[in-house]
Amino acid sequence: MVPNSILWLLSFPEAGKPNVLRYVQSLGLSPSRVIFSKIACKEEHVRRGQLADVFLDTPLCNGHTTAMDILWAGTPVVTLPGATLASRVAASLLNSLDCRELIAKDSKSYVEIAVKLGIDNQYRRYIQSKVAEARLSSPLFDCKHFTSGLESLYRKMWELYKSGSSPEHIIAFQ
Repeated sequence: MVPNSILWLLSFPEAGKPNVLRYVQSLGLSPSRVIFSKIACKEEHVRRGQLADVFLDTPLCNGHTTAMDILWAGTPVVTLPGATLASRVAASLLNSLDCRELIAKDSKSYVEIAVKLGIDNQYRRYIQSKVAEARLSSPLFDCKHFTSGLESLYRKMWELYKSGSSPEHIIAFQ
């Protein structure tokens, strides 16, 4: 669907590699369009993320930390949220970055979004720029905001404990 595209995967576990290559070949595609990388340290992992044009999230269990790393690198993530928490993480991340156009409504729109990013260079550059800018202004990566909220929760918990009150639900950011 996207000429000259490649699929870049983590080579883990090694036993899965031949299965992936066989499947790709069964689709009539060259196995040379699949690249496998070894596990890398965090810095290299994030730098690698900058080399990709788009990150295709897996629907059953989203990328979680990997999706965060990829978004921090400024690379768009395409996701299809499911019914479970594990399948909705990337949609939550993209919502917080105001990048809802990368959240698919169904399998068909997942492919459409990915293909558009793969073939429309101007649109892809726009989305990459939007992700890169959003990561600097969104609360998603605002460590000071997160830390102050967490500290506030700890203070409220401590005050409840000191006063002998029963545990209760605490709202972090009011």
